[in-house]
Amino acid sequence: MAGEVYLTSTLSKDNVPVTGQAQLVYALLEIMPTDVMASVRMPLNFSLVLDRSGSMKDEGKLDQLKQAVKYVIDLLADDDYVSVIVFSGRVGQGLTGYEVITSWLRSNVTRLR
Repeated sequence: MAGEVYLTSTLSKDNVPVTGQAQLVYALLEIMPTDVMASVRMPLNFSLVLDRSGSMKDEGKLDQLKQAVKYVIDLLADDDYVSVIVFSGRVGQGLTGYEVITSWLRSNVTRLR
């Protein structure tokens, strides 16, 4: 929509002469939101891939993982979506595309072993 983004372009060459040979020109496109659009928070849709293999039991790594995931969960909004994939040598069943239910996510992360 008009007025929602700024678009600028920069070429790697000021001039590109017409020749019979192929030429290489790099183009940098910068797309920046306007101040109004930058203030709008869009819902997140991302995945957490959690390792619960045997090596994670060493030196409290699994506890650190749980703490990090809880920190991320606390930053999420109600309209965010998250997929959780847990693996231990092979990828296990995961949760995909669920709306964030903070209490449910927290309790399930706590039960990771």
